[in-house]
Amino acid sequence: MISDGSSDHTKHVLENVTIKKSFNDKSYLYSSANPYLGALGCTDHINCENASWIRVETLLTLNCEYVELKKARLTAEDIMDYLKKWKNSGGMERVRKLNIMHTNVGIGPLDFEELGAMRWDP
Repeated sequence: MISDGSSDHTKHVLENVTIKKSFNDKSYLYSSANPYLGALGCTDHINCENASWIRVETLLTLNCEYVELKKARLTAEDIMDYLKKWKNSGGMERVRKLNIMHTNVGIGPLDFEELGAMRWDP
């Protein structure tokens, strides 16, 4: 499924179409509305050029192999909740790559020790 236009268009598409495999959203406009769209059933990939519409409730449903969210407005707590769910859940086995680019505001620090992560040793 490919969406091109405004986030209002994206909202309309996602309210009326069930995504089963991939979702590529090239929307560039942002609406102040932050709709709850429920689960996105992507299995392969989700790529959003402007993911400012994604709320934590929708983020927590993503079980795609490849997740790329640009211009996200998620908090550090939202992302940590997603990472904890991914690490501790058998229901998110498809996730292989997660790339979240935030708006200019930034998300703040993430506590990777809370996830049991270790520094990479070359």
